[in-house]
Amino acid sequence: MSDKSEPERQQKKRRIDSERVWREDDKAAEFVSDARWNLSTETVTKCRDYLKSNGIETIQDWRECGDEGRTLLLETVGFSIRESSKITEFLLMKIQEPLDDEQKLNKKLLWCGSGKLLEDDLTRQGSFVRDAVSVETPQTFTRRRGDRDIRIVLGPSGSGKTLYALNTLALQGNLQQESGPAVGVYFSLHQHDKKNFETALTTATYIRDQSKMAIQAFLGELHDSQVKNHLNLKMLVSVIIDEAASYPEVMGDINVLSKTYDELKSIASHVRLIVAGTGMDGISMDLSSATDVFKYRMQPWKEYHFEKAAEKQNTPDTQMCVRAIIQSPILSKLITNARSAMFTIEAVLLIKRGYSSVDVKGSLTSIVHVVLGQYISSNGIGRLSDKEKRLLAFAVFHELKDANQLKKARFPILNKLHGEDGEDRIRRKALGVLDVNVESQGNTINFVGDHKVSVSITPALS
Repeated sequence: MSDKSEPERQQKKRRIDSERVWREDDKAAEFVSDARWNLSTETVTKCRDYLKSNGIETIQDWRECGDEGRTLLLETVGFSIRESSKITEFLLMKIQEPLDDEQKLNKKLLWCGSGKLLEDDLTRQGSFVRDAVSVETPQTFTRRRGDRDIRIVLGPSGSGKTLYALNTLALQGNLQQESGPAVGVYFSLHQHDKKNFETALTTATYIRDQSKMAIQAFLGELHDSQVKNHLNLKMLVSVIIDEAASYPEVMGDINVLSKTYDELKSIASHVRLIVAGTGMDGISMDLSSATDVFKYRMQPWKEYHFEKAAEKQNTPDTQMCVRAIIQSPILSKLITNARSAMFTIEAVLLIKRGYSSVDVKGSLTSIVHVVLGQYISSNGIGRLSDKEKRLLAFAVFHELKDANQLKKARFPILNKLHGEDGEDRIRRKALGVLDVNVESQGNTINFVGDHKVSVSITPALS
């Protein structure tokens, strides 16, 4: 028989709970159960539901809501003035336990080298696309063998590859566990000197050292640009290599990627190497998802992706323009690509400005010209000469024609570019407008999912 009554045990538990020192990465849903608030079960349940529906996962998330956000949360849930003031005071002043390195880094996305927060430099496309990209996981083959967590994100220009890599894959957890602290370090390869990517060794050591510098700089531990040999972080460190087609010789070589991954193991208990970039379909064709890497393919957007992306601009004008775009057979094609969808809503909003309604029929040609012009400028095709643009269009047209006639699983050849001046450069731009629907698995090439043609083109570009 127990020597303590149930009320005594409950009282002891409440005392222990009320002495707990909370940390910023603790769960907000657990925080509201703290005995010192003396909240009813009903109030705790309502608060947890509100936190969950508003994406407030940790105490730090709650603190970052600002005074107005915190007040609104407490009032909505129905806390008393006394309860509100106690919790607010605690949130602002009483989180005393110092964070360890893993907690400081958790959920952060850093620029390589400098360690500055990447979110401060996200483009307007990033802001527009971020939520919509996570609506649907791209098609992928699950790798059957190997223990290196190397992931390739594929898709045409403007399809949301970078945002998917950053906001979904980078902080997703590791192969052994789906949750836990994670930090991302971001590289945009076209900003880095080619001499750093000449061999497997130079590539691996450069990416490793730049990643270490970013983490140490963020933690305030980088002195005279000296990086530590080992950081020994007990967390997932994801390194995102974007614009990878800038150096195709190394980024398409499994030996280079494997060497880089192995060097990154000196940083943390778990690492992930994510490679993304327009044109990676052709560069990574020899990398098999059966043995080498995980591959993800961004899919064309559907209407609900576009609606999701426009939610944050939830004004009457925006919603009116969204309906007009979806109802237009021509403009609804433009929103199948994430980037051109952003250009389309901006163009239609300009037409709507100053009017009580929006009529896109009389402005279709102008809208299409503006959107496609912005899209071409954004993906580098605009920097090609007129002759090179014609060659690109000719090669893409014939590739699509051959794919529809042959009905055979093969990677794009673009043979109409063979022998032309600037062939490699034009080829990379051409691959940037194609959806490649095949995958190498060992010695075979197979169609992805239900596809029956090897290449297609996003309706936005057709």
